[in-house]
Amino acid sequence: TSWNPGEPRIGGDGEAHATFEPRLHIHPHATFTPFVDVASVWEEPDDVSFDTLRWSTGAGLRFPLVIGEGHLILAWVVGDPQQTLEPGRFRFHLTLEPYRRD
Repeated sequence: TSWNPGEPRIGGDGEAHATFEPRLHIHPHATFTPFVDVASVWEEPDDVSFDTLRWSTGAGLRFPLVIGEGHLILAWVVGDPQQTLEPGRFRFHLTLEPYRRD
């Protein structure tokens, strides 16, 4: 990557992530999706340490719309050993995934 020393750096060259997301059909047109995510990014691949992974959990609802699939997601940080995120802080997301034309 190209980066000039002295400038703030976002991201890195080492990463690890995993997600567990079972999809539970609660209605013919709606799916409930509880999830657990674990991930982190490190400046260099040699810095990768599983002791510094960030954990989050939450739940979502997927449902069809005329133009695509809607997703309502509520998530919160469970643990952040790097202390860059506030544990227990909630995040709400509303997204639209357009239907694919195969």
